[in-house]
Amino acid sequence: MLEAFGSAAWNFLSGNATPTAYLVHAGMLCYAGGLLLTNQVWLRLLLLAGAAFDLAYFTFHPETPLWDAIFASSVIGTANIIGLVSIAMDRLPFFLRENRDVLDALDEISPGMIQPGEVRRLMKGLEIEEAEQEVMVTRFGKIPDSFFLLLDGRATVGGPDSDIVATGPCFIAEIAFITEGVASADVMIQPGTRYVRWPRVTITRRMVKHASLDRALRALISYDLAAKLAGTVPKLAGQQSPDTTGSFPGDNPLA
Repeated sequence: MLEAFGSAAWNFLSGNATPTAYLVHAGMLCYAGGLLLTNQVWLRLLLLAGAAFDLAYFTFHPETPLWDAIFASSVIGTANIIGLVSIAMDRLPFFLRENRDVLDALDEISPGMIQPGEVRRLMKGLEIEEAEQEVMVTRFGKIPDSFFLLLDGRATVGGPDSDIVATGPCFIAEIAFITEGVASADVMIQPGTRYVRWPRVTITRRMVKHASLDRALRALISYDLAAKLAGTVPKLAGQQSPDTTGSFPGDNPLA
């Protein structure tokens, strides 16, 4: 056995293998190359190519095709194709037929931070809402029961007479959500504003279940919060810089 193994290895290294043996060698190189990669798409493509070379070998090398081996390689290849389709559906916006506005809003906060498949998981069982009248979403000193994303429109921060206005896209109640604490301001969504409401329990469960969603959403929240503290999003109504009033960023204006 060892002698035959050594002979096969030598034939491969010296280039003296039979034509059909090169099918196995090509498959081996595809498998080895794929397993050395961390990119899921290239890994699966190389494994699929390896399975194709194996199928050719099992079909043409022996006098009678090895049908059991052909069946096994076919099953592996089919599973790989299903995995590739799943990855494509997760990564390509084309497959996000609904809630495209949510993906666009999150991309505006930080481009490429979240994938379409993660948006699909975020929005499962939920719909975009539109405020017909003012909607109080957080109250100072109270624990919000939901976490919000403004897609467009406005929300006043600090009460109906406040001149601090959050403009979408941005998160609302993200600080209370991350810290599991109370809201630091009253926030009221204005009529005509489109927004998404995630119940705290629901979004927490989804983040625990999907690690990639958890990482992406936390990164988006951090980026959005940093932008707010830098005075870029949201801007004060009628102001180009928060320094002109001295009232923003202040104490967690978006609760």
